[in-house]
Amino acid sequence: MDIKNFEEVMKNDIKNIFEQILSIHNYILPISSRSRSGAEISDYLEDYFVKLLANKNHPRIYNADSAPKGKTKNPFDFRFYYKYDNDDFHFDDVIWGDIKASKFSYNDSNPDLGTPTKVIKFMLDGHFYLMFVFFEYVSTDDNKTKFIQFDNNEYVKVVFLKDIHHSVRINPKPQFQVHYEF
Repeated sequence: MDIKNFEEVMKNDIKNIFEQILSIHNYILPISSRSRSGAEISDYLEDYFVKLLANKNHPRIYNADSAPKGKTKNPFDFRFYYKYDNDDFHFDDVIWGDIKASKFSYNDSNPDLGTPTKVIKFMLDGHFYLMFVFFEYVSTDDNKTKFIQFDNNEYVKVVFLKDIHHSVRINPKPQFQVHYEF
């Protein structure tokens, strides 16, 4: 199997789950979309991700969980194990996911993607796939969060760190950052 095909299957599995979550909620969450509501949106989506997978068997995803609540510096927002088997390719490993929600009016958003230390530790522990799940939202008239489509008419973008846009850089915190419009 071509590794790119495998990676597309994994990204599509995650994209489809989050698309399902958004669809269940009619693309609106009961969260005030104030200026810095990304963490609250992330908490809601990651918890629903875990809940959905706990109630429904997925052919490749198992043992999904979310970051512990109350701590802001977790190495992931959600994680899961991904198992893929066919005649010529076998994969079974943990995947870390990070949710990035950006308000549409912030056309110059540069979300943090985690620290270099986090990435290095994950890889030294023998893992490879860190994924980022991007969403864009606007405020509704009744102050809720409404998800909107990206330019490609999809509501969810899934990108592996290894494939992140060339605008990625490390800021002084140090945190990886990437320009949101990629």
